[in-house]
Amino acid sequence: MAEALVGGSFLSAFLQVLFDRIASREVIDFFRGAKLDGGLLEKLEITLLSVSAVLEDAEEKEVTMAPVKAWLDKMKDAVYDAEQIMDEIATEALRCKLDAEFQTSASKVRHFISGSRNSFVKKIEPKIKEVLDRLEYLAKQKDLMGLKEGVGGKPSEKLPTTSLVEESGICGRDENKEAIIDLLLSDDTNGKKISVIAVVGMGGIGKTTLAQLVYNDERVREHFDVEAWKYADWELLSNPFESGAPGSKVIVTTRDNDVASAMRASASHQLKELSEEDCWSLFTKHAFHDGNSVLHLRLQELGRQIVEKCKGLPLAIKTIGALLRSKLDIEEWDRILRSELWDLPVDETNILPALRLSYKYLPPPLKHCFAYCSIFPKDCTFRKEQDLSISGFDGVVVVGSEFYGNDSSSIKPFGALRSLTFERMLNWEKWFPFDENEGGAFPNLASLYIWDCPKLTGGLPINLPSLATLWDCPKLTEGCPSISLL
Repeated sequence: MAEALVGGSFLSAFLQVLFDRIASREVIDFFRGAKLDGGLLEKLEITLLSVSAVLEDAEEKEVTMAPVKAWLDKMKDAVYDAEQIMDEIATEALRCKLDAEFQTSASKVRHFISGSRNSFVKKIEPKIKEVLDRLEYLAKQKDLMGLKEGVGGKPSEKLPTTSLVEESGICGRDENKEAIIDLLLSDDTNGKKISVIAVVGMGGIGKTTLAQLVYNDERVREHFDVEAWKYADWELLSNPFESGAPGSKVIVTTRDNDVASAMRASASHQLKELSEEDCWSLFTKHAFHDGNSVLHLRLQELGRQIVEKCKGLPLAIKTIGALLRSKLDIEEWDRILRSELWDLPVDETNILPALRLSYKYLPPPLKHCFAYCSIFPKDCTFRKEQDLSISGFDGVVVVGSEFYGNDSSSIKPFGALRSLTFERMLNWEKWFPFDENEGGAFPNLASLYIWDCPKLTGGLPINLPSLATLWDCPKLTEGCPSISLL
């Protein structure tokens, strides 16, 4: 679902990576040293900039216009090929550099690098010309499809967070909660060791939230000896219960009644849409800072029309409410009310219109972040890596406690990290170190590389085994005289 939602924005995020690669010192120096046609690099950048300018409009139109979606798909292929070429150039540049460092004979180095580079240039230059021709052809088509620059709503300055699990933020589910608890506490097991209670409802209606409410209820916790919350395939989940104690019960959530039947559910609870007043109550909690809409009478009228379009789905209401919370402006609310995304059939994309709208109005950096995250499959488990590289976050001014994770957690996210790189963070000024009294955030860090972060002035972690390289960070070295600038 995320891949369908991000659409053209993934291309926008990928373009930013490509722009960084084109402007990198490795690529520019290689073009100069190998006497490659610098005009090709300039044409490539200009063409990509012209495409980037209309991506927001293309992203909006691709959901309803098949030609625009086809254009975006072809553009993605061409951009990926261009990035692959830049990657090949950067790799070749690094190879030549390493060869020069490790060869002992200067004459051998010159001969080897010169021959190797000439061979590479003969292969890479036609590739650049071919992908540039494709990109220029596609760039001309954007005008034929009527794609415009700078289309889209004004992004919010800050998106507030709202809790999706606190009971105080849930409306209209008391009766449902009590019904499920009654089923759980009932002694009627029909002779089965395991009883399955299915909560059935469409996507976004709040099945998981209801299950969380029931799971955390004191009556349920006191009744059962062991509680467990698990996302898993039914076959994997049911096997351990075959030898479980009589009276074991499982709540499952599903959109499909047939799935509930296949699980041989002893009871099935149909979760319906929220009532009109419950919808409005939920919306006001998320859309207005104090939960009170009385101070915004004109917005009330628009808000009720927007809530009606959410069709009683709590997820849609909470999502659109959080979006509007930072936009207490009549024109913004009216623009969202009249968006054509409301009319897009859900069954074609499996994405609620409210989710599309909330994504559309994300600030560009968060869109890019979401686009990258959409690459990972559902329930993907991230390993603790030994090498981490962070590059190109121009909006970051301060790196603080949020970088180290949840303060209440005993788990240190960078415990296994041995190499950390920050690169091209042009506005980064401060790095607040982790509380060393708790053992440090980087117990195994051996190498720290900071390149092209000109405003960073200090705040480095202490007691690091090795601070290997600093690059283009003059203000940082002013505060750390023992560090040499490379």
